[in-house]
Amino acid sequence: MNSELLKVIEAEAAAERQRITDAARERAGEIISSAETAARRLRDSGERARDEQERAVRLKTAAAAELAASALRLEAKRRVLDSVFDAARRRLAQLSGPEYRRVLKSLIAEAAAGFDGQFRLRVRRQDAKPAAEILKELGLEAEAEAEGADDGGVVASDPQGRMMVCNRFADRLERARPELLPALSRILWG
Repeated sequence: MNSELLKVIEAEAAAERQRITDAARERAGEIISSAETAARRLRDSGERARDEQERAVRLKTAAAAELAASALRLEAKRRVLDSVFDAARRRLAQLSGPEYRRVLKSLIAEAAAGFDGQFRLRVRRQDAKPAAEILKELGLEAEAEAEGADDGGVVASDPQGRMMVCNRFADRLERARPELLPALSRILWG
């Protein structure tokens, strides 16, 4: 009977060992399956994150390139607009003879409109004589004073020098620039 009892105990022990082994294998399978699923999720999320990161880098690079290109276009446009104003300065500097006299007369009349009565008028040395003649023609109470300026046009001021009208070519171009830029841009670039 001892041997029979021992056989029963051994059989129950073998069955229990088999149940424990089967349960361990099943649990190990679940753990492996769960780990594989988690690994797939991690791999997929890593791929998505990498794809998103690559997309973000591409977008950032494209935006930076577009910004740089835009800055280059703006700089090129600024240079073109500057060259237009430089050409206007050169053209004004080339005025001479009757054409320059007409412009000078217009600038003097416009400057004089800012004063009630006597005023001072400063001009380039070479413009002193024509300016004096124009002042007489217009019946204005002013004397043309020569100065060493290179730019054509006039500067008028009250006798005390408190109020001044700058009608030199360079002054006029700079004052007109903000108003002319949009029109020039439309003409040049549509």
